[in-house]
Order: sequence, then structure tokens, then C-alpha cells
Amino acid sequence: LLPESPRWLANRNRWDEATYNICRINKTDIHNISEEVAIQLEEMKIQVSNDKEAEMFSYLDLFRKKTLRKTIVGMSAQMWQQLSGINVMNYYIVYIFEMAGYTGNTALVAGSINYCVNLGMTIISLFVVDRIGRRPLLVIGGMFMCGWIFAVAGILAVHSVRVPGGVDGDPTVSISIPDTDKPAAKGVIACCYLFVGTFAVTWGTGIWVYCSEIFSNTERAKGASISATMNSIFNFSIGLFVPSAFENITWKTYIVFGVFSVVGTIHAFLMFPETKGKTLEEIDQMWDAKIPAWRTSSWKPIIPTNVVHDGFNINSTEESSSNMLDEDDVNKEIEKPDTNHIEDAGTNSL
Repeated sequence: LLPESPRWLANRNRWDEATYNICRINKTDIHNISEEVAIQLEEMKIQVSNDKEAEMFSYLDLFRKKTLRKTIVGMSAQMWQQLSGINVMNYYIVYIFEMAGYTGNTALVAGSINYCVNLGMTIISLFVVDRIGRRPLLVIGGMFMCGWIFAVAGILAVHSVRVPGGVDGDPTVSISIPDTDKPAAKGVIACCYLFVGTFAVTWGTGIWVYCSEIFSNTERAKGASISATMNSIFNFSIGLFVPSAFENITWKTYIVFGVFSVVGTIHAFLMFPETKGKTLEEIDQMWDAKIPAWRTSSWKPIIPTNVVHDGFNINSTEESSSNMLDEDDVNKEIEKPDTNHIEDAGTNSL
């Protein structure tokens, strides 16, 4: 049911199909190509000729001056996703609920609800990521995640007690909230659910979308892959770290991940540019212009006035009584209207 990527078609010289799909995505009549579609087609023609250089692009090129900033952002985005604490909440959710005083089938059922929350909120994220934008999702989501995980740490610090030998003989879980303090136990569970729900809507899906958009078409395959590698590395590392952390520093483990969430949120605010509504070419232009990340939401790319596609002149300078342009007008530049991501209509246009 998904249309083929216009860029994939263009790379195979199937321009009629590419034009049709772009018009379909932009809800434009194929027989009356709009200015926006014509600009996109012209940009794509230029980029297709540059795509041939991608075969020569290496992983080393990701760390050259032109691409270093976006490589750092992509790798750190995946790193902060893992360090936010989500895998503590997912992999070790049963441990968390045992700390809250729930054991046996009760802990398993509560853990299952946690995964249902994750799934349900992930579906919701598909409808908001293109409406709200990437930066607001990551920054606001990070702020809420910090609050929920610090709340878990605070409740456990105040209300939990040491359990000699560990809960049910498991030394990994060495603290627990007494049965007499059920409101605190319910507070821990509520904060866990809220953390997972917030993550699913924001950093859970947003990071994967984001890391596929910040690289140009030449850089994307290798850039996205090395970013995803960071995700796997830190995923693996957390799996090794958390059990011993629970055993040795108990509730302070959540403080560690809460601090990571704070740092990741600040990093996102300072260095993660907005990519919503921008094509890959425009995002590349934005990187080159070194626009501060917090100003990129309102930034508009500059497109020369002499853009022409197959005889369709965007700003015709032909003499006529109604649209004669003087020399200054011809040399001016116009702002490109807002566009959706057309490069991967099947995956990025949600």
C-alpha cells in the first residue's frame, strides 16, 4: 500500500513514476505541477547526479569536517536513548516491582502491563512525530523521563528497606517496600508506566526517525548504521551493568540513569537540529549553514530563483506586461515553502 520512494525511482531514471509519486504525496495534480513539486524535482535531479559519489563514500568520511557534527549527533542520539534508563525499565521490570514489594505472578502481570503500555504509546507516536516535530518530542520527552525516573529513585530511597539475603533469596534485589506501605509501591509502578509511555512516544520512535534524516543520501547508509551500532553497544553494556548496580547501589541506580537523561536532554536542546518538513537537501544545507539547533525549527532554506524543471520555470523572467522582473528581482532568492520528507515516503512520512 506504500508508494515507492521517489528518490529510488529517480536513481533508476524512472522520472515519470517519481513525479507521479511526488504529486501523490503532496496531493498535487500530475497535469498541473505546482511550484513546490517542481522545486523538489529539480533538487532531486541534482542529488541523483551526486548519488553516484556515494559508492566512494567510506566510514572514514563520516569523521571528516563536513560530516563530523551530524555523525556525533547521530551516534550520541542512539547512545542517549539507551542511557535514558528504558532498558532498566524493560529488561529488569520484574526486579523493579519486587523492589516495590510485588513478587510472583503479581510482578509478572505488572511487567506484562508495562510492555502493553510501551506498544500502545508507540502506536500513538506514529501520529504525533510529524505533527509536533523531532526536537520538541526529544526535549520535552527527555524532561518528563528525568522526572519519572528520579521519582522512582526518591520513592525507593524513602520507603524501601534492606532485605537480608535479597528478595526470595535473590541478592540482586536487596531492597523492598514493606507491605504496609502500599501507596509508595503503587507510586513506583505508576512512575515506571509513565516513564515507559513517555519514552515510547518520544525517544523510542523519534530517535530512529531522526537518525535517518540528519544524513544526506550519500552519507545515510553508513551514518545510520554507525549510529545504530552505538545503540547496540550501550544496550549490551547496560545489560551487564544493571544487575550488579542493583545489588551494590540499589535505588541509586536510578539516579545514575536520571543524570544521563538530564545530560541527553540538554545535548538534544543544544545540538539536535529540527528536521521536520525538510528534505535531505535542505537539511544538508542547514548543517552547512551551522544554524544553532534551537533556531532550526523556524529556519527556511534559500532556493535560487532560476530553478527550472523540464521547461517549468519557477520564476519566469520572460517579458510580459504582467510579470516583468527587473535585474534586482532576478538576482533575489526566494524561500522554499514547507515540504514533507519525500525521500522515504514509506517510512518517514507518518
